[in-house]
Amino acid sequence: MKQWGFVFTLYGYDNEDSFPQSIAGNGVNAEDAWILGATLPYYKELELRMCPSTKTLDRQPANGLRGGTFTDWGPFPPSNDGSKWWDSFATGSYGFNEWCADPPPGAQTFWGLSSDNAIRKTTTKGADNIPLVLDSVYVDTAVHETDAAPSNDEHSRDVYSASWDYNAMKYYSIDR
Repeated sequence: MKQWGFVFTLYGYDNEDSFPQSIAGNGVNAEDAWILGATLPYYKELELRMCPSTKTLDRQPANGLRGGTFTDWGPFPPSNDGSKWWDSFATGSYGFNEWCADPPPGAQTFWGLSSDNAIRKTTTKGADNIPLVLDSVYVDTAVHETDAAPSNDEHSRDVYSASWDYNAMKYYSIDR
């Protein structure tokens, strides 16, 4: 996790303290706008996306891309347009907070989320108290204040009753 702090600090230094914009626009393509694409130049080892307690199960797209307590999320299926940029983001076990984004000018929403609620800058007051990277069964989520975490005694987590932007705390509440 400490290394991810360095990655985002370096990204911020190079980008006027901004988080990645998350969606294409303002001259930035989708690959370079998305959090994993935007930060890829700041780390060389793809294993940085994996918690040491998790392992890669297979390389076939399955399970709606969701992982488990000790298994990775991904890999992503081939894109519809034949591009291979998703290949760089095949697997991982950390999830990224989609609210930490700087959507391009004029974007009212990003991924269906209100751009007004985005935490655009690393220097935003209170940003140091907002989780950016967490253990997760999915690559990125947008937790809402109404999302409840599963109870501590819940052994079989029903992650399929959640989605990346609905009840998403279920994706992050992992006992590794």
